[in-house]
Amino acid sequence: MSKVHLSHWWVSSSELQSLEIVQRSLEAKGLSLVDRPELADLQAVLMSAHPLWERVRGDGPRPIDLSHHLSLFDLESRIFPPFRVADGPSHLCLYGIPLGAFRNNSMWVDRGIADRIGGRPRDLGEWMDWLRQASRLTNCPLGVSRESWAQSLLFESIVLSLQGPEFHRRVFGMQSARAVSSRQMLECIEALARFRPFVSPERASQAWHELAAQQRAGEVASLVMGDWLHSEFTEPSTFGSTGYRSSYKWTVPGTEGIYLYSVDYVVLVEDANTAINGEALTALATALLHPETQARFGLIKGALPAVKDAIEPNIDPEGWKLFHLASLCPEILLPSMSLLQGSGMRLRDAIARAVHTILFGDATVEATHATIVETIARDAGRLSCLRLAA
Repeated sequence: MSKVHLSHWWVSSSELQSLEIVQRSLEAKGLSLVDRPELADLQAVLMSAHPLWERVRGDGPRPIDLSHHLSLFDLESRIFPPFRVADGPSHLCLYGIPLGAFRNNSMWVDRGIADRIGGRPRDLGEWMDWLRQASRLTNCPLGVSRESWAQSLLFESIVLSLQGPEFHRRVFGMQSARAVSSRQMLECIEALARFRPFVSPERASQAWHELAAQQRAGEVASLVMGDWLHSEFTEPSTFGSTGYRSSYKWTVPGTEGIYLYSVDYVVLVEDANTAINGEALTALATALLHPETQARFGLIKGALPAVKDAIEPNIDPEGWKLFHLASLCPEILLPSMSLLQGSGMRLRDAIARAVHTILFGDATVEATHATIVETIARDAGRLSCLRLAA
């Protein structure tokens, strides 16, 4: 039996349960997971909000070119094909096998608070009004956790709500210095500052799953997090249901009809002295792309599977509908910078620090804008936008 070492940073119960799905699918193909890379025939990294680039740029494992190995599979049956991302200075490329796709411009809202307020905000102005009303019912109208991806996702959602998908693409995909220096970007930072009264400084050090638990208890009115938060509000026996126990899942106000996505990818890597085990690699790709694996993974994590024949009736039908529309209208399909699907980690983390100082510190809008402009100028051209392989 070939052995695989899979690096990951998953800690929540739903994440660990989804890893069990992966493990069982590998075992069915004669593969087993091991806990140390030196014991493995294959090394892989689960690329999910994960600083993989910094590892492969240094002395760590190098990414394997999967283009030949994955040519064996019928990519026309895939919703998300394997992807390729190129890094300009190092000429490295990452190739990944997709496990499932998530919409990130989702807002999870406490049912009790939402029902008492009534209505649903449709744009940034109505969002602010809704938060003001929620502040009369709870001391935490908007939960923002400590993770850099969570803080940057809030700002990314504000940019998308206020300025639309084309401006989002110019800032986070193209990293256009002109767009970042513009009055439009300054307006987004000014809008972010208006959220300050609605966040809770004492919760700024808490992890995302802690805030999810507090929302289940009715202590937090809303969270801006992706569809992958799905299982935090679902009974284990009803994974895949869209009827959540304590929350509504809304689209972030002002972003209706846009699919800001991230994908859980498995990236194969190798050490300089390790030969590629082609047989094991093919077995791993076969296991991960199997319709049953994809469907079960999607039901637990709230993901759209990366294969069309994995359709399950319990997977969010609205998500399916919007994603298929996005495949026909690519202008509404945007990779999420916050989950490292389209931009570099340094940009994501710089924006997260700026968000933190605006919401919980004393930074001015002008100083924050200057910091983001400087980061874009320094990293211009460093990492290209995510490209899906043909």
